[in-house]
Amino acid sequence: MSNSLNSLNVWLVKNDLNLSVSKSSIVVFSKKRTTPVINVTFNGQSLPYKTKIKFLGVILDSKLSGLAHYEHIDMKCAQLLNIMKCLSGVWWGAHPFSMKLVYNALLRI
Repeated sequence: MSNSLNSLNVWLVKNDLNLSVSKSSIVVFSKKRTTPVINVTFNGQSLPYKTKIKFLGVILDSKLSGLAHYEHIDMKCAQLLNIMKCLSGVWWGAHPFSMKLVYNALLRI
């Protein structure tokens, strides 16, 4: 692992690029019940270990099960639907055209 990180560092220096250690973290993807915690240092700074990480809008967990991403989307949709429930009502709610505008703005992502 250290050889790969050293090669990465050489390539980054050669191409005038930097790796932000504060924005980087380590995730070990494994199907085992317990994933090993690995201490990785890059340029003398330790990279933090996480069990899940967000990459390009998708939450990846250490088991690659997709459950963490599903829970995040479920919570986000539940919050938006609760907003819609608060705004709608048969006798007192917003006009249907206004509700359609709110739906298009919030839920159709």
